[in-house]
Amino acid sequence: MVKQCPTCRTLVELSVQTCPGCHHFFTTQFPPPQTQAFYPPPQPPVPIYAPAAPPGMISAVPGTHPATLAIILSVFFGPWAGAIINRQVAKGLVIYLVCAGILAWFTCGLAMLLIWPIGLIDTVVIANKLNRGETVGEWQFF
Repeated sequence: MVKQCPTCRTLVELSVQTCPGCHHFFTTQFPPPQTQAFYPPPQPPVPIYAPAAPPGMISAVPGTHPATLAIILSVFFGPWAGAIINRQVAKGLVIYLVCAGILAWFTCGLAMLLIWPIGLIDTVVIANKLNRGETVGEWQFF
């Protein structure tokens, strides 16, 4: 490889300290030595799926759970609908069968005055936990 003298534009070898044409003294290597660029290590990829939960547990990617939908369905259709949207399907079906089928029939609907608000609160709490990325049980209340 060669370098060019900045004074007389003579091409000289890289190892030469002075120019043979004009006796210019090279104070630094010309061109400057190549330095390796620093690249930070790659970051781990962000998961686009729910992390694996242990058996009997439910998890969701933070910010992706439809908490608003669970709350709206729970308000209009009952706490069983919110539980099903929260992926607690067995819990939602049992609440539906016990509340709507048995308790509401025997109490002429008065049991729903107690069960509906408690179920709505449960739906909100579980939906917010899933939306934060926390793991919840399939039968977990609050």
